Amino acid sequence: MKAINGYIKKVRLYRKAGSISESMEACLEAMARFPDSFDLLYEYAALLHAGRQYSKECGILEGLLSMEQDKRLAQDSPEARSFYLSLCKSYLMAKKYAEFEALSEVARHKFTIPAAPFHVDKTFELVINKKGAPLIILFQGFKLGVIKQYFSISEPEDIKSLNISGLPYAFQGFSRECGDYNYLFVKDNYQSWYLLNFDGYVKYMRNVIDESDAPRVACVGFSSGGFGAIVLGQAINADISIGMSPQTIAFEVFSNPYNRKLNKLFMLSLNQYSDLAALQAREGGFGRKVAIYVCERKKGDYEQVMRLEQGDANLKIDFLKCGNHMVASFLGKKALFEKLFADIAAAF
Repeated sequence: MKAINGYIKKVRLYRKAGSISESMEACLEAMARFPDSFDLLYEYAALLHAGRQYSKECGILEGLLSMEQDKRLAQDSPEARSFYLSLCKSYLMAKKYAEFEALSEVARHKFTIPAAPFHVDKTFELVINKKGAPLIILFQGFKLGVIKQYFSISEPEDIKSLNISGLPYAFQGFSRECGDYNYLFVKDNYQSWYLLNFDGYVKYMRNVIDESDAPRVACVGFSSGGFGAIVLGQAINADISIGMSPQTIAFEVFSNPYNRKLNKLFMLSLNQYSDLAALQAREGGFGRKVAIYVCERKKGDYEQVMRLEQGDANLKIDFLKCGNHMVASFLGKKALFEKLFADIAAAF
């Protein structure tokens, strides 16, 4: 055990220094000496994720998994959960979607996933200007200050107060610009890319669409709210979803200690909707129109958007000449609102 821990320390030091190849070499050397070590297997999965070497090494890791899945990986432990989540992420980044779906199906049966509170009155706010008017659904993004106190979260009971948090609704100024639409404000109190209680969001929004007699529906969001607008827009068959600087895979960019713990507790990355590129590929292209505004010089945002299939007839990406995550800071609020209303009207 002491020798294994020595290797793990060496592997982590290399990885922390950014020397992924040296870290990988040390890890493979250790795995050759200790082929039954679950801890080394987990380190290897973490390395694949850190080094983006998914396509080449996933096959090796898949073989190791098949040897382990009836032993320690079959146990419902924090280590096993971390391993499955890491491997699922590796499959998604490698665009090995069939393998992802198979592995996530196995994991869903292996792990106990608790229910999470979902209070409609703390999640949605509906503004009806005119019965039968088109509906615009507006999604809030992350507000780190609101959730920072929950970073030590460990048990399902601890998140009850979070579900009724003080997270505000977004785009209220936008909604006041035009009374020709009805507006539904939505917020993700769990700050987990709208994946926790996903079906609850879908059910409520469909009910609002039916009860308000909305002939057309648009979804709009920024950052993680942009992810929510796109993924939920597809789920409810919105006419158009507009995402500003959206992430395209959950728990990759803007991940933090809090939502990583929620991911492990609720295994959210196993959700088929956790990756927009996978959703796009599975459906042979987005089923409904998607528009994305992104600054081309904002590396992280640009890389996220470029994961999507650019030739999709239902996808339109506006690459803006800027380097901001906050698209509104570049365009200005007035110009952004005009652009949003123009794209929505064109889709309707």
